[in-house]
Amino acid sequence: MKAALVLLLVSMPAAATCDWRISSDRTDPMTDQRVCIISSSAAKIGFGVYPDRVMFLTRSAYAYRDGLQVRIDDAPAIYLTDKARSTDAFEHGARDAYAQILTGKRLRTSYRDYPQAQEGDAEICNLPALIQSCQVRPTR
Repeated sequence: MKAALVLLLVSMPAAATCDWRISSDRTDPMTDQRVCIISSSAAKIGFGVYPDRVMFLTRSAYAYRDGLQVRIDDAPAIYLTDKARSTDAFEHGARDAYAQILTGKRLRTSYRDYPQAQEGDAEICNLPALIQSCQVRPTR
């Protein structure tokens, strides 16, 4: 009986965590635009948030050639090419992923890095609210 319980616990997926935070909030001195970086250690991804767009960021040594994929809930994974990393980009990847994030519960990521690939898993929880708060111009 104990062995069966241990086997069941080991085979269950780990619970995603909620650790989104604003790691940087500044005003660009050239454009006067507010720029926030929102990140999650559990998801192993960050977002560059501007008033008019959201960019998907990784810390990969391969920059935009890292093969970033995001998966929201049980939807199919979305591959984000270098032309699909921003919601204002030519390709739709970031716009599709962002729309799913706004209503989703869980975000998983996968990308190449040196010396090994990275995979992340986090609850979406407060991410949409953080993004929205960054897109609002602070009052002076």
